[in-house]
Amino acid sequence: MARRNVLDYERVLAVLESSNFRDKEGYVTISDLESVFVAVTDKVRPETIRAHVEQMCRLNLLSKRGELSYRLSDGWRDVVKLYKKV
Repeated sequence: MARRNVLDYERVLAVLESSNFRDKEGYVTISDLESVFVAVTDKVRPETIRAHVEQMCRLNLLSKRGELSYRLSDGWRDVVKLYKKV
């Protein structure tokens, strides 16, 4: 896992956690994720962003609900810390 990607994921998740992107159940849409990725990283292509979102799901930073909704994992900060040490 590239350290740069982990740092990007950390910034994206921090923005999502501290903003009004989440609905009342804590879910965010793929369009919100794409918007935050474009705003805080250098990634702008939708297919690239979606690949990173899938990677975030594999790392248990996000959990997927359906095709368009994602939820921040409760322990995402611990996972990021683990990968930042490597």
